[in-house]
Amino acid sequence: MKGNWGLPLRIISSFAAGLAGGYLWPGPAEQKLFVGLAIGLALRIPAEVRRERKIRALRNWAIDGMQGDHKSVPLSSAAPDSIDLLGQSLEAERAKTLGTQRSLTWERDRLEAVLSAMVEAVLVIDSAGLVVRANQRVETLLALPAGTDPIGLSIWDLTRDSELHGIVREAMADGQSANGEFDLIGEEARHLGLTVGSTGDQTAWVLVFHDLTEQRRLEHVRTDFVANVSHELQTPLTAIKGFAETLLSSDLSDPSTVRRYLGIINRNSERVGLLIRDLLVISDLELGRIPLQLSSVQLGPVLEEVLELLEEPARAKGVLLEFEGDGDDWVWGDHDRLVQVFLNLVDNSIKYTANGGKVLVSWEPTEAKLLTVRVVDNGIGIPDSELPRLAERFYRVDKARSREAGGTGLGLSIVRHIVLAHHGTLEFSSRLGFGTEATICLPRTPAS
Repeated sequence: MKGNWGLPLRIISSFAAGLAGGYLWPGPAEQKLFVGLAIGLALRIPAEVRRERKIRALRNWAIDGMQGDHKSVPLSSAAPDSIDLLGQSLEAERAKTLGTQRSLTWERDRLEAVLSAMVEAVLVIDSAGLVVRANQRVETLLALPAGTDPIGLSIWDLTRDSELHGIVREAMADGQSANGEFDLIGEEARHLGLTVGSTGDQTAWVLVFHDLTEQRRLEHVRTDFVANVSHELQTPLTAIKGFAETLLSSDLSDPSTVRRYLGIINRNSERVGLLIRDLLVISDLELGRIPLQLSSVQLGPVLEEVLELLEEPARAKGVLLEFEGDGDDWVWGDHDRLVQVFLNLVDNSIKYTANGGKVLVSWEPTEAKLLTVRVVDNGIGIPDSELPRLAERFYRVDKARSREAGGTGLGLSIVRHIVLAHHGTLEFSSRLGFGTEATICLPRTPAS
C-alpha cells in the first residue's frame, strides 16, 4: 500500500505546500491558485529528479557488485532519506558478505596448499563415490594417464582394484574409519596403504593413500639378509663345533687326525672372520663411516698390485691374466679402495673360469672426464635374468658352485658400494658358456 501511494502523496504534499505559499501572493484567487501550483511543481520536480538519480545509481551499484566490481554505494551528502538508508544497509551487508567470501577463499587456498604439499595421495568423494577433491599426488600414485582430472569421476573409473573398493565400502557401511593394504598392479607394482574416514555429517569421505612399496621392499631385504647371514654362519660354525666335539671325545693319539681336524676348524673360523669383516665393510660404506681418501691415482700401479696378489691363485688354476692399457692414465679415487674393487672382480673371474681360460683387464678413456675399465673372462657365463641381481648381498647364481668356489657372497656388493662412492658406474654383461664382462666407469684426472 505504501509503495503504491508514495508518489501521489509526495505530489499532494508538495502542492499543499505550494498553495500555502500562493495564498500569501497578492492578487485575485485565480492568481494565488496558479502561483501555488507553480510553487508545488517547483518543489516536487527537483526532488523527484534527485530521487530517480539515487535509484538509478543504487541499481548500477548493485549490478556492478554482482559482476565483481566492488564499488562503494553512492550516498547523498545531505540528510539521508529512505533510499540512502537502504543503500547504507546494502553496503553493510555487502561488506559482511565480502568478508565471509575472503575468509572462505583464504581457507580454500590454505587447504589446496596443504593438499599439494602432502606426500600422500588424497581423494575426497561424495556418498555416490564421485571425486569432489584430489591432490596432484593421486595421478602419480594411482598411475593415472597424464593430465587426467579426477574431479567428477567415479572412484571406480580411477582404479578397479577390488581390495580398495572393499575398504571404501566397509567404511561407508559402518560409518567409521577403515584401514587396509593392497597391491596396485600396473606398469610398476605398488603396495599401498589406505585410510578412509568421513566428514562429520558423513556427506563426504576422505581417502588417504600411503605408498608402502619401499617399506615393504626394505622389510624383504631385512628378512632375506637375516636369513642369509644365519645360513652363511651356520655352515662353518657347525663344522667348527662338530670337529671340536670330535677332538674332545677322542684320545688324541693320532697326531695326523688331530692336525687335520684342527685345520678344518681353522679354515672355517677364517671363513666366519671373513664374513664378519665383509659385513662390517658394507655397513660402514652404507653409513659413510669409511671416508674415501680421494686423490689422483695412476691406474697402472693399482692393477699391477692386483696382479701380484692374484698371480699365484690364477697359476694354480691354470688361468692366464692379461692387462692392457696406457700406464699413464689417472683416475680420481682412493688407492686402497680401488685395489679392493679390482681384486674382487678379478678374483671372481678366476674362480668361474675353467683351466686354460683367460681373464683380461683393459682400460681406456671413453670421454673427456671418464675412464672405462673392463674385466673380461671366458668362463661359464651368467643368464641375462640374473644380471640385475648380481651385486646384491649374498646373491649367488649357482649357490652350490659358489660355495664350492669359496667367498662370502658379499664381494660384488662391496664393489658396487665403492664404485658408487667414487661417483662411478658398474655394469655387467654375459653370455652363457662364453664368459662375463664387468664394466666400470670412473672419474678421470689429467696425468699428475
